[in-house]
Amino acid sequence: PKLTPNVPNVGEIAAAAAEGGADALCAINTVGPAFYTSQGHPVLTNTLGGMSGKGVLPIALKCVREIRAAVDLPVIGCGGISNADD
Repeated sequence: PKLTPNVPNVGEIAAAAAEGGADALCAINTVGPAFYTSQGHPVLTNTLGGMSGKGVLPIALKCVREIRAAVDLPVIGCGGISNADD
């Protein structure tokens, strides 16, 4: 399954997925949604999407670290990760 970064501890979600029979994990899905705090409305006009791209790389790497600490499963890194060096 592809895991969300929008939880306090993604490692707990990874452990639950492993207990449920997952044989690999993908991290992460989009982050957000983001809001313009000064304007009080979502950045995206459809209000359903999240942020993606290079800007979420630090969040993606944090999630991969938490997942690897929680379970011994292969992890596919995505979400801000654009090359092998990331």
